[in-house]
Amino acid sequence: MDLSEESLDIYIGITGKNVQLANFYTGEWVSKWRVNKGSIEGNITIKAHFFESGNVQFHQKKNVSCEFQFQ
Repeated sequence: MDLSEESLDIYIGITGKNVQLANFYTGEWVSKWRVNKGSIEGNITIKAHFFESGNVQFHQKKNVSCEFQFQ
């Protein structure tokens, strides 16, 4: 296959979860990526929840993209 003439997309998903109810916290990481001939783009979502002496939640999402030369 000659990659200079073809379009090839690769999709990647990465996820992880940590649930520790006895220690009063949970956390989650989810990322989705698309890689093609000259770029990678995706998003990362992180969630954390602490609830020992109250209720604190953290949610963050970041979009990422990068150009590169594929050989």
